[in-house]
Amino acid sequence: MPLSVYLVCIPFAPIAIGSGSNHDFSRLMELWLIFFSAAFSIDRLRTSEVLVDSRYEGWVAAALMTSIACVLVAEYKILALREWMLMIGLLGIGYYSSGESHATVLMPRLMVGAHGLYVVLIISIIIAVLLNGDTLNGYSLFIGYDNLRFYNHVQAVALPVAIYVATEDPSRCMRAMATATLVFGFLLLLASGGRGTMVSTAVFAAVYIALIDTKKVHAIRFLVVCTLLGGGLFLMLFHWLPSNGGIVDEFSSSYASSRFGGDQGRFHLYRQVMEMVVSKPFFGAGPMTFGQGIGFKSAHPHNIFLQVASEWGIPLFGLVIYLIFRGFRAIFNARRRASQPTARQFGSFLLAIWVGILTDGLVSGSFVMPVSQVWIAAIYAISIGWFNSQKQPTDVLLLRDSGWRTLKFCFLLLAFCHALWASIEYQRLSAAMDTISSNCSAVRTSPRFWSDARLLWGGGSNVGCSEQNSVPGLVVP
Repeated sequence: MPLSVYLVCIPFAPIAIGSGSNHDFSRLMELWLIFFSAAFSIDRLRTSEVLVDSRYEGWVAAALMTSIACVLVAEYKILALREWMLMIGLLGIGYYSSGESHATVLMPRLMVGAHGLYVVLIISIIIAVLLNGDTLNGYSLFIGYDNLRFYNHVQAVALPVAIYVATEDPSRCMRAMATATLVFGFLLLLASGGRGTMVSTAVFAAVYIALIDTKKVHAIRFLVVCTLLGGGLFLMLFHWLPSNGGIVDEFSSSYASSRFGGDQGRFHLYRQVMEMVVSKPFFGAGPMTFGQGIGFKSAHPHNIFLQVASEWGIPLFGLVIYLIFRGFRAIFNARRRASQPTARQFGSFLLAIWVGILTDGLVSGSFVMPVSQVWIAAIYAISIGWFNSQKQPTDVLLLRDSGWRTLKFCFLLLAFCHALWASIEYQRLSAAMDTISSNCSAVRTSPRFWSDARLLWGGGSNVGCSEQNSVPGLVVP
């Protein structure tokens, strides 16, 4: 229930309440989502089935202990603790939500509906702007997100889900809705120019078509038609109609310069992060360290694997890679054992979408930004729910009831404290950012946890301009 509410209401909620920072509001709601996901499920989860092969629980414990060690040796310990708590919470969202009755049946439909509502909103804005004779600005079009790339991160999950629902859902109405969402989603993807999302969606489609047992030709034909329709609508709305309506076409020039330019900035980040890996290979520089002035061009390296290696260390990076491999193998084996064709198709979808998500994570911040983190957690919930429906007795790790009750209580307490802490901080940082904006001619934020990674209790260096030193309550060494 809480996960469904978040998926549907964000990013509409910050638009409705007039939040100063959509990113910060989404982050705060994400933390409360973690708490309520656990609270709503606390009575239902009386068993302790976990998506872990019983022969490999030691590897999970090793990853947990290593991550705690990374936090303890981090330079910015409070920030490292915040990142650790967030990661544990996101895993908790997926786990707690996996037991809901609609996790594998209705959740993909709900995700299509949530994305479809946002698509309708943006298409309506585009049409209204064109009818009014105004110039389309792709960078301010995607309201509800502080950066259009944050919407691309969500699309890296939403578009593959729409492809699956449009081709496999038994309801003709849902297939039609998913198809419309997919076509207009492709339009908005081209309008935003999210190259990483384009690649990850193409990778998902290729893997999915390779894995499905039937209707391969139909799936290929369907995707080609949807892509052509989306591309045609993009050319019509963003190029042909403006040029024939006497509207100044500022979109084409800005689009070409940003989407077809070089990637030197990204490679600069990669060089920085590799220097971090070499300098501190065992426990890393510490979670959130990249955002504290090291990555002055960005608060994260736009590569989740390099981020884990640099901030958490090579040992934990190796453990994460191993556990990802085990997860893929578990889903693959469950898919192979499935007797129902629909279950096999869904297993193919899960394998393909995780390949797509990880591909997007190679070049983007989808694992860092709050809304996309929750969408990925939803896929995690679906994966666990489907796996549990296909599992064999030896596939799960069972905890004793007493230990399980203690674990649930600790998670609830941790989630509540973190959300309460963030709520107090949210009010304080909103006032601080208003003060900075009024004193500075230009402020360039660098989002990570909040809209600027360096504005946290126990945070790092100055950002924006020198007046920030006078903001009450900011901790800047």
